[in-house]
Amino acid sequence: AGAERAAELGTAPLEACQVAIAAILDLLQFRLADQYTVRTVCESITEILEACDEASPLRMQLCRGLFGNADAPSGQNEGLLSKVTSAHVSNDQLQATIMGVMAAFQGVSWIVQEMLQHSTSHAVQLPAVRTLGAF
Repeated sequence: AGAERAAELGTAPLEACQVAIAAILDLLQFRLADQYTVRTVCESITEILEACDEASPLRMQLCRGLFGNADAPSGQNEGLLSKVTSAHVSNDQLQATIMGVMAAFQGVSWIVQEMLQHSTSHAVQLPAVRTLGAF
């Protein structure tokens, strides 16, 4: 009985975290147009990522939720983070927060690559500089 209880308690925190992440992603999806909700969710996601190791199932769940499913049919795999970025393209501070989430997944080199790709775009350069400054 003790081993069963220990095994049960061992998965409970993971399952609770998975439910919480699903709720955060749903909140982001349903409140996509609200910049304050988006900022708070992105900051929360960054904190979760900082607490997870690279192979964490929670990190993988966030990755699928934010970046889409690579196995989805063409045109149906746009990730939630792309939708958020498009919805708030003119909000420099929020773009910097979104870039922070991307950097937490892919590292600071991703930001530098974005800056190089969009070297003439102030909409990319300013948030990128802010994000790099924060790191």
